[in-house]
Amino acid sequence: MLKKLKGLLVKYYRFIILVLIMILQTAWVGIIYLSAFANDELVLWGIRIISVIFIFYILNKDDPPAFKLPWCLLIATMPFFGILVYYCFGNGNPTRKMRKKIKNSKFSIPAGYLARLVKESKLSINGIEDPRQRKTSNYLVGCSQPAFRNYGMEYFSSGEKMLDDLLPRLKKAKKFIYFEFFIIEECSVWSEILEILVEKAKEGVDVRIIYDDFGTMSAVPRNYPKRLEALHPNIKCIKFNPVIAFSYFSANCRDHRKIIVIDGECAYTGGVNIADRYMNRTSPYGYWKDSALRIDGGAADSFTLMFVQMWNAFREDKIDTDGILKESFEGQMKGGVVHPYCDMPHDEDNITESVLVDMITGAKEKIYIFAPYLIIDHELRTLLCNAAKRGVDVRLVTPGIPDKKIVHRLSRANYRILIASGIKIYKYTPGFIHSKIYLADGDTALVSTANMDYRSLYLLYECGVYLKDAPEIRQIEEDILQTISISQMVSAEELNRDGIIKRLFDSILRVFETLF
Repeated sequence: MLKKLKGLLVKYYRFIILVLIMILQTAWVGIIYLSAFANDELVLWGIRIISVIFIFYILNKDDPPAFKLPWCLLIATMPFFGILVYYCFGNGNPTRKMRKKIKNSKFSIPAGYLARLVKESKLSINGIEDPRQRKTSNYLVGCSQPAFRNYGMEYFSSGEKMLDDLLPRLKKAKKFIYFEFFIIEECSVWSEILEILVEKAKEGVDVRIIYDDFGTMSAVPRNYPKRLEALHPNIKCIKFNPVIAFSYFSANCRDHRKIIVIDGECAYTGGVNIADRYMNRTSPYGYWKDSALRIDGGAADSFTLMFVQMWNAFREDKIDTDGILKESFEGQMKGGVVHPYCDMPHDEDNITESVLVDMITGAKEKIYIFAPYLIIDHELRTLLCNAAKRGVDVRLVTPGIPDKKIVHRLSRANYRILIASGIKIYKYTPGFIHSKIYLADGDTALVSTANMDYRSLYLLYECGVYLKDAPEIRQIEEDILQTISISQMVSAEELNRDGIIKRLFDSILRVFETLF
């Protein structure tokens, strides 16, 4: 028992220290406030006035009402501490410095390449027969997310299948390897990958790695970028948005993307992070169901540019795009159209949500969704319910064994109204489902890094691939149906067995659902 506790303390020491520091800072400020001003009526009125001003500030922001109202309620009931908590966790915008760096990231796209990209996008969109889906593609192109005819793609229904495909391709790299992940954990999977990366670096391959500091806080040491760069001069690493322990910080605006690019010839994305549990080498939550996509050909360039933009925003050793982008998009069209896309909190386009809205409202027969965290706002909940009421077969697959119990409870708080509208919800009984898959009518799909919650849709850096008429959509649907066949459907009777305490707790959670 003591050995296990010691292991947990060693693994999570940075997170534990951070939380303790934040608690101590809040308590210190609170003690000063209570001891010096608690009986000062003038100061108390000043705090109340500041809180009212702060509430008006929040209400006038461009954030959705579902996000603003819980914060206003919290600040109204706890004026002093509500503002402190909002400062830590409520500000959804990146810092001005971060926003400026990413917007002004210096990377060039050669004029000839850009002309080819525009031509390829037009040809791809013109091949879409459905007018509504053509408009969705036009929207994505308008958001600088180009369209490509499907040269090559492979769908992986698990993390271990993706890894089996990835390792041999890493060994064949000749120019560069780019990694960008929310979580990279020191584990057996990363050891195998890192061994290959070091060997490739010795051969002259340019290896660059970005990982999110908050997501990877308990997975690697604090000085991990220096440790990686010490392995070889051709290995370089960025810790995105470092967490500063001795000051309040925003827990939002994290890099939640999962990207691997090899020589610009292929790119991987999806739900899979780099940790043993994602490849089922460990099983803390039963079988870990995940998915990923490999894109080959011209569409891989989109992920190259996503990585380059992020890298060049934060490092002086910039990546030069000359020589790493495709000289031609010529090739045999396999069929279908793909849109690799990135979704960033500092711009005005909530791309993932917009595409999901189009898919749900345009669906005629079926909507299938893998949802690790079903924390949806009123708009998406209403759209899904309306789709079911008009006869669309709406099915949601959620975890049977949760990784975060309170978040799973909040997901479950949405079940009742969804089931009452005719939506089928399934528990993935073998374990935890982390895959982020959205499918409509068997001809349109979204393979994404974004969860179906407010944080992913508005606050995080995400990416994914929108697919139209691609042959791999059939494989995705087969995987969904196979997953449903080994899952258990949640019934209204099961929900009714929840006691009054659980129902009351669910009601409270739903008031603050956008804060999670």
